[in-house]
Amino acid sequence: MSALSTSPADNRAGIYILDRQRGTPIETVLYWSPEAATQTFAPSSCGLTTPARLAPHGIAIGSFASDTEHLLVIAHAPVEAVLVFDIQQDDGNITLTENTCLALPQGVFANAVTALGPNGLAVTKMFNPQEGDPFERFSKQQDTGSILTWFPATGWQDHKQLRLSGPNGLLWEEETNSLIVAEWARHQIMRIPAGETDGDLGDAQILTKLSYMPDNLRWSRDGDILVTGQGSSIGEGHACIAGEAECPTGFEITWIDPVVGTIRQVASIASSDFGMASVAAEVDDRIWVGSVSGNQIAEVIVIHPQISGSEK
Repeated sequence: MSALSTSPADNRAGIYILDRQRGTPIETVLYWSPEAATQTFAPSSCGLTTPARLAPHGIAIGSFASDTEHLLVIAHAPVEAVLVFDIQQDDGNITLTENTCLALPQGVFANAVTALGPNGLAVTKMFNPQEGDPFERFSKQQDTGSILTWFPATGWQDHKQLRLSGPNGLLWEEETNSLIVAEWARHQIMRIPAGETDGDLGDAQILTKLSYMPDNLRWSRDGDILVTGQGSSIGEGHACIAGEAECPTGFEITWIDPVVGTIRQVASIASSDFGMASVAAEVDDRIWVGSVSGNQIAEVIVIHPQISGSEK
């Protein structure tokens, strides 16, 4: 089983469970149903009372202090929130059950989410939608966002001292108690020391710089950071998403050592029909790549982890 979410601007947006072998949907979760919520993680703070269609964004899996795995979802509708689903398996069948809906503070356009410690969350605040269109500030690599943490005792905390430009993908590195953040507009990966019980965050440090804008982050099976993103300009990407121009094609996939920041190229794809890559994840012996510009997945067969790849 693999799970993915589609662009919140897509009218078919939702959370899809896919068959790994065929790449076809097994189940689509399109609504948040409050009456089904178990609320074992934390009391819901969204105020939803009827089923509502989702506009999901970043997703992650976390287990916290329990044996139950949870799917964490950034949602931009019906409210700006982090949704927590229980992942349940029965005779090979996968189901998602509503657990908790945590409303985000005003002025937060969240992008990615991760578990933080045994009972906390962290999200990237890419920008404040109350401050207007952020793309001009992105193009100038100006500060636009920060990191938010959530713990049961404190609720949401916006760490505004972390002045980041388009913070995007997010991982929690358990061994060093650090957050790994893709600073999208500045083409770099940042490391931020994090308290796993109180959400206290240290100063952001550059782990490595990239030739492209890094989007979502995933762990590889070997413990490296697996990242892809867009090699185009911010203006070209914005025009693509807005439907004002053809979308740039081609993408790179990179492994990054989470300790020293060394880079290895997994694949460089000069594709004629796939671009605006937003996430790369290992699925069995291949890598699936999602795109921010549509409902499509590229499957990459890695020939040599430092040289090239072929796209299916």
